[in-house]
Amino acid sequence: GLKGLPNSLIEAVKQRQEKERELEPEAVKKRHRANALKALPGLFDLVYLHFRSNRRNKCDFEKLVDMLAQHRGNSNGWRPAVSQTNEKKQLIREQLQMLLKIVPEFCQVSGSRINPGSEVFSVKLNGIDISATRSRLFV
Repeated sequence: GLKGLPNSLIEAVKQRQEKERELEPEAVKKRHRANALKALPGLFDLVYLHFRSNRRNKCDFEKLVDMLAQHRGNSNGWRPAVSQTNEKKQLIREQLQMLLKIVPEFCQVSGSRINPGSEVFSVKLNGIDISATRSRLFV
């Protein structure tokens, strides 16, 4: 056991272990954010292609989240890391919020006039340099 070891050493080890346990949630959050940021270019592509192919520039925010959650991946390798649907949808919501902050000239969210209480996600498909906008998502 620990007999023969100085109490100060034992106490120092206990304090270090406690400090490491306190930092774990922060490290998990940091890793989660880094992974979410890495996935943004692929998510950007999916959002862009979804709106481009449907020839629309607006969609109910939750419908967009549902569509993205059902997507299994694409040639760019974008794939939500979480398998459970609710967690996957939450991750997608977080990533869409990141897109809104990083490339506000491409996308925005506003309140729905048709369905009060819900939000509309809209994109600007024309008049912006999509390649330059997308390149800002790489970290």
